[in-house]
Amino acid sequence: MLIARFLLKSWQAGNDVTEQNVARIEADSKKALELDPRNAKGNYYLGKVLAFRGCLDEAITSLQRAYDILPPFKDDVQKALRVCRKQRWIRDRVKRHGEATEAYSTISKLLEGARVSMGEEVYQQISKDLHSRYRDDLQINDSMEIEYEVPEHLQCKISWAPLLDPVITPGHAIA
Repeated sequence: MLIARFLLKSWQAGNDVTEQNVARIEADSKKALELDPRNAKGNYYLGKVLAFRGCLDEAITSLQRAYDILPPFKDDVQKALRVCRKQRWIRDRVKRHGEATEAYSTISKLLEGARVSMGEEVYQQISKDLHSRYRDDLQINDSMEIEYEVPEHLQCKISWAPLLDPVITPGHAIA
């Protein structure tokens, strides 16, 4: 465990992973995790490296492991988790948009080919239903392109611990 700490001693929580240091951070993190799988810093930096490389699902798993250990730098871990989850959501949204566009255009072409045989009224109804079914996935909203910056103090989890363990003052005698 001491060796695992020594390997990651030079890396400070919150530092960015760059192209120059990614291989060294990954090697140090993996070695530290071999020695101590519950090393929060090792899981944190492995998650940052995986996110840097675009392996978002694995990065989230590693960062979640780091957060579950409750390290002293848990705010940095939470921030990295939020960033990874947002990147994964955007990636999945773009993928769904591409799939929906392809499906919609294929079905529209088939529908257009059968337009004469089914009649104009039926064609219009089916076309309207098709558009309403794919409408949400076909549109990439302007809200996706606008970056909303939420202040850090509003992003932290609220702790209910003080409400679970009330303080007893000297004025309140226990009967």
